[in-house]
Amino acid sequence: MASVADSPDYAFLEADIRDRVTLNRVFAEHAPDAVMHLAAEPHVDRSIDGPGTFIDTKIPGTYTLLEASRAYW
Repeated sequence: MASVADSPDYAFLEADIRDRVTLNRVFAEHAPDAVMHLAAEPHVDRSIDGPGTFIDTKIPGTYTLLEASRAYW
């Protein structure tokens, strides 16, 4: 990651994927050409211990990102 961290073409953002307002702001500020969806719980065991959080990140979070992407493009 250090090799790209200083590139003007790279941005790492940590945000709640379910937060549409934040996603809209990020799209407006960064005007991306592409989006990578890497939202995940930090460890697979958490999906067993807390499946509700895991599902909430994966399903509504993915939907929110897709809708924000669709609205932007």
